[in-house]
Amino acid sequence: MDSMPTFYWFSYGALWLLVLLHTLVLLEVVRRLARVGPSQGEPMNDDLLRTGTAAPAFTSQDIRSGEQITSTSLIGQAMSLVFVGPRCSGCTALARDLSDPVKRTREPLAMICIGAESDCAEFSGRYSFDFPLLLDESGQIAQEYKVHTTPTVIQIDDNWNVVRYGTPQHLAG
Repeated sequence: MDSMPTFYWFSYGALWLLVLLHTLVLLEVVRRLARVGPSQGEPMNDDLLRTGTAAPAFTSQDIRSGEQITSTSLIGQAMSLVFVGPRCSGCTALARDLSDPVKRTREPLAMICIGAESDCAEFSGRYSFDFPLLLDESGQIAQEYKVHTTPTVIQIDDNWNVVRYGTPQHLAG
């Protein structure tokens, strides 16, 4: 009779160890899948902008200055468009890096915040950006650029054509 409780606790502990092992394996699989992405900026499917495609024109308000900015006024200047969501943890980490003068490259860029104006203004207030933070409250700009997840970076050449498209970690290097 005394061996039953010992066997019970042993089985219970072994079961939890098995659950922990499966959890660790699943996390590793998810981590590896997260690395899979566009190669050299080339989209993984036809629903994304292809390299060489003309970038769609847009007009948006800079959240900090209130100034209306049109993409046509930026033609002649190569830059990156960084699409973020105000509640996206990856976007928060990216914003922290882009606001750090030591980590940030001097490459021209514009950040496009997809969300409510109040959420994007709060997001903007947390960081010191030296580039425009544009509002995409309706999601129309993201839709035209075929952005389905944040953060997404689209590199544009000086003729306003797509050079590379992907997530920040896939565009680095």
